[in-house]
Amino acid sequence: MEVEKEIRNKRLKLQAKEDRISALPDALIHHILSFLTSTKEAIQTSVLSKRWQNQWTRVPVLVFCGPVRSEENFSKLIDTTLILYDCSKIKKFHIQNYHCLKRDPQFSARIRFATKKHVEVLILDFYSSKANKLPRFLFNNASLVKLKTMNCKYMPNVMVNWRSLKKLKIENSRLTDQTIKNVFSGSPLLESLQLNSCVGFDHLVIASKSLKRSVLWELEFSDIEISCPNLKELTLAQLNNVNETLLDKAIANILCGCPVLESLEISNCDLFDELVIASTSLKRLGLSEIYHIYVIETSCPNLEKLKLSGVLNFKTSKLTNLPSLIYADLDVEPCVAIEKGIDESLGKQILLQLEHVKELKIGRPLIKILSALEVGGISCPLFKSKCLTLNYVDFDKHPAAVAYALRNSIMLQELIINVSTRHWTCWCRGSSDGIMSELMNFLMKLMLA
Repeated sequence: MEVEKEIRNKRLKLQAKEDRISALPDALIHHILSFLTSTKEAIQTSVLSKRWQNQWTRVPVLVFCGPVRSEENFSKLIDTTLILYDCSKIKKFHIQNYHCLKRDPQFSARIRFATKKHVEVLILDFYSSKANKLPRFLFNNASLVKLKTMNCKYMPNVMVNWRSLKKLKIENSRLTDQTIKNVFSGSPLLESLQLNSCVGFDHLVIASKSLKRSVLWELEFSDIEISCPNLKELTLAQLNNVNETLLDKAIANILCGCPVLESLEISNCDLFDELVIASTSLKRLGLSEIYHIYVIETSCPNLEKLKLSGVLNFKTSKLTNLPSLIYADLDVEPCVAIEKGIDESLGKQILLQLEHVKELKIGRPLIKILSALEVGGISCPLFKSKCLTLNYVDFDKHPAAVAYALRNSIMLQELIINVSTRHWTCWCRGSSDGIMSELMNFLMKLMLA
């Protein structure tokens, strides 16, 4: 009896102790729940304590990722949650349905629920074969700060009033020139625009005084014009001209219309035959997966970072006027294979423009050129790189490339060599002779390993 009494007293004492989870202030509980990946997880926290049972209903974030076993269950989860929801304002409303096979019949009603609670971030990701039509009332919304839609249908002629919108991302949609024009006219604070996999354009015009960042990926159009006086970052990837005509002058016009552009990325675009990059504001330039551009010329006195990959015509391309360049990554294949008898001076001209670069990365094609220069005894000005990376070095075929790079790198502090599929890193400090000695010891250790 005494033992049972003692156990009972201990139990009462434990119950009398403060429940730290229940003692947390409401604001802190709501803040914690807002970081969960979905509202379903927030609902499941109701089992933690009685005080937590209805806390999820006042969290200003609603995230639905489905379907949950079936589309019907997913729809019921959303409807039940919205009925019980008791928060006066929604900061984020996100519906993501990967396996929706048809239009959502409650699509408009759910968006109205969010807009009535002054939603700031609205994300609608649908993967159905039929696009969900955005309701007319959504285009007149003063609270939206960020909007992201996937597979949604935009009204072409509706007036837009998104006076607080700063970020807009549209994926997998059919748009018109007028739709984009209305978006810009009704979004005076828009800073970021991303268009992915969109069709329906004729003459695509991106014109905004507030826009700072833009990504245009896998679009179809007949012509393109960008005029954004405050744009600083621009990415153009997999663009498709429906008329199959070249737009060589488009880049020049874009650079003219974006006088403060600092970062330009062009990837896998077949729209250009001659690509001339001339800008005094540009600091970062990336040209990746370039295969059909016959001429590439640069004149960017303030460019600091350059990255090229693909095929480069050494005879017609010129990397000139790059005095501020401090980082260069070149993984370009020449149009004609580098073989014995080919004039290596073409590759030498490319390398001459990189002699002042502090961090230099060279891919397999240029390594072949380095090896050819070493074997041919062709002199080249000394590189000033402090960090040199040689990617995909084949010591059996091009052993002279490493020797040439070291002999012509008088300020080298760090040498990184990528061999085949394995990655070895060698840090070398001191004179070139010392670096060569360290490298030889390094290679000997690899052979003995």
